[in-house]
Amino acid sequence: MMPCSSARCVQATLLACALLVFFVNSAPAQPAAADAMQAYRTVEEWIRAWDVPEEPQTLDPPETSGASVTLRLSGRVMGRATSMSEGVSLWEATRRAWQEAAAALPVERDALRQDNLRALAPQLMIDVQLAGPLQPIVASTLTDASLSVSPGRQGVAVRVGERVEAVFPGFMLSTNMTPGDGMIAALGLLGLAPQELDALKKESGLILYRFDVQHVAQRSAGAPPMFLTRGGRIVNTRDITPRSLREFGDQLAANLVARQWPGEEPFGLLGTYLPWLDEYDDAAPANAADQALAAFALARWAEVSHNRPEMRDGSVAASRWVLDKLANVGDGETSPHEDAAASSLMAMASLALRRLESREPPPAAAMSIAPPEEDVVYAPPVEAIRANAVAMTATVQGHQGLASYAEGKVRKLFGSTAPAQLATLMPWLGWADLLLHQDDSAIPSAIALREFRNLVEEHQLARTDVSATGDEDLVGGVVFTRADAAIPTWHTIRPLIFVATMLGDPRLTSTDERSRHLVRLLEGLRFVRQLTVDEATCHMFPNPDRALGGVRLALWDQRQPVDATAMALLLVTETLDSVEKLTHRDP
Repeated sequence: MMPCSSARCVQATLLACALLVFFVNSAPAQPAAADAMQAYRTVEEWIRAWDVPEEPQTLDPPETSGASVTLRLSGRVMGRATSMSEGVSLWEATRRAWQEAAAALPVERDALRQDNLRALAPQLMIDVQLAGPLQPIVASTLTDASLSVSPGRQGVAVRVGERVEAVFPGFMLSTNMTPGDGMIAALGLLGLAPQELDALKKESGLILYRFDVQHVAQRSAGAPPMFLTRGGRIVNTRDITPRSLREFGDQLAANLVARQWPGEEPFGLLGTYLPWLDEYDDAAPANAADQALAAFALARWAEVSHNRPEMRDGSVAASRWVLDKLANVGDGETSPHEDAAASSLMAMASLALRRLESREPPPAAAMSIAPPEEDVVYAPPVEAIRANAVAMTATVQGHQGLASYAEGKVRKLFGSTAPAQLATLMPWLGWADLLLHQDDSAIPSAIALREFRNLVEEHQLARTDVSATGDEDLVGGVVFTRADAAIPTWHTIRPLIFVATMLGDPRLTSTDERSRHLVRLLEGLRFVRQLTVDEATCHMFPNPDRALGGVRLALWDQRQPVDATAMALLLVTETLDSVEKLTHRDP
């Protein structure tokens, strides 16, 4: 690694400082955990007895400025209410949510209604959020104000005179709202239009706030309450083990398999899932490149012999099914072979299935990736994908001409791409170089690849970066951008895939380096696990089974695109492959 005085390290330090300033400005201030749990227990007693006191109850713990209570039945909201009434906010929110649920629950309106409601009460999931002290936001525009709010972790409030309206983070998460959306919603509750912030302040004396919360909820009916951060439980790096990774991979694969188009049309996989609506975006199939990526990820997952036989067979069948659907081009449809990325990924999936099953891939899905007579140049990320597809074919067929063509593409991409930009070409470019030089004692790009890994690790959030902020769920995420308030998203996954591959190659990771790089990789996997919907996160979605195992765009953005889940599956596959290689290599 380069010394800390290098320009690169200075840039990374400046980024970390910028993140720290943002996080410190939003340092958590909320009621004590013990007080929050005691308050939750009182709410639980009222709901289970189906009897919330009519008279106001001073239930709010110290440091509480407001409360939000949500009651769900089988994942669907039956009652939800928010109160910012000092001292009695939790009682008021509970009573209003309870009254709303009483009207919404599917119970006949007859003489036995109250008895039937009381019998149904144990099946309700209880969700309580307690707001900490309101922290004024100093900003001249709503955009600037929203950037000061930690998305998904903090709520927003607006005061005009004595009236305060708030939107809690749990609500924003469960409806996929941004902090800016939350501010506009709070303004609407006060009857104010979302105009220029300075004008609103002048006209109404408006004050904007953010606030932290203690969030206590059940993941399912009858389950014990749990403390949540950004709607989920914080994953511990110690829990990332080979066994848990196998289970994680199976979960990711199952989520992809469950996306199969339900109709008779040969549309392949459904596209982006919107778990808060239990709908797929526009009810449309995923694009060809994303479907081909999923087919490749499933084939690779089946190649590693770490998962259960039934999951392996299901992954193989699903991969072949997707390839067949892609190859079935109907009238008026564009062939996926006209998309360079899609056709290359289809070739990779076909070759992986061929390695796996020792037989030819489905004829309809097979394709030729021989260089065209007039080579067309694509954007670098697509060129990297094509290079890997050609390298795979050259390796399988022992075709020297294809190998030479791929070598030229790989060398050109490495020569024209700065180390800081290599992440956009991974894992494909790195895989291509390893394939073309798998029998060599050295890899031509070894120096560039090590530099790439160093940059990834330097831009990875460590626990010390967020230790005083309540943002422990971000640990392990990678932030390359220097934009204001930048925090990690699913793009962390792309560079980590090849970092996982590097761990198992002694030419790129020596024995004495192994532990250090493994720790950073496990922290990255921890973040990817955090991005993935698990049983805790499912508490806020109407169809937990469909949402489970899907990778979200960000911890506050619930959309689940196909490529995010497929990439996560490749990351798990490469990690287990490398761990297996290390196990067999060590005496």
